[in-house]
Amino acid sequence: MQKCGGCHTLADAGTLGQTGPNLDDGFGFAREQGFDESTFFELTLEKMQHPGYGSVMPDFDDPDDPDNYLEESELISVADYVASLAGTGAESATADADDPESLFATSCGSCHVFSPAGTSGTTGPSLDETTLSVDEAARQIAQGGGGMPPFEGQLTDEQIQALAEYITARR
Repeated sequence: MQKCGGCHTLADAGTLGQTGPNLDDGFGFAREQGFDESTFFELTLEKMQHPGYGSVMPDFDDPDDPDNYLEESELISVADYVASLAGTGAESATADADDPESLFATSCGSCHVFSPAGTSGTTGPSLDETTLSVDEAARQIAQGGGGMPPFEGQLTDEQIQALAEYITARR
């Protein structure tokens, strides 16, 4: 959830990322066409190890990038998890507004550093020292902008408000 969920949607993990491909949509059609789970495993593992030139996806196989680096066994575990569930129709309960830390980790943490949630994303700005008001944060989460995707329609109004209050509470 923390490394991939901010960018990718995967129903079983309860993630709603919009920057990267929706893994359920991407693998669901291929599953319907009879592709083997091993294909999804190999594709996921390869993309984590070699994201490609110009890709916004981190290279999880690069030990010189300690914020994103995953051990070989971790890469295999993630690839196995995605391959076994993406596009199967399995659903998991998405974190609710009563648990903004979990909601942040699954929806925002792969892009943003935020110490209270234990996240270390590198794509978006660090939110540890945010100066946004609750209303400004809620608007940014809902509408996106500046490279951030909008989460309106992906998250409920209550979840957006809970996230805005969570990230601005440290001031």
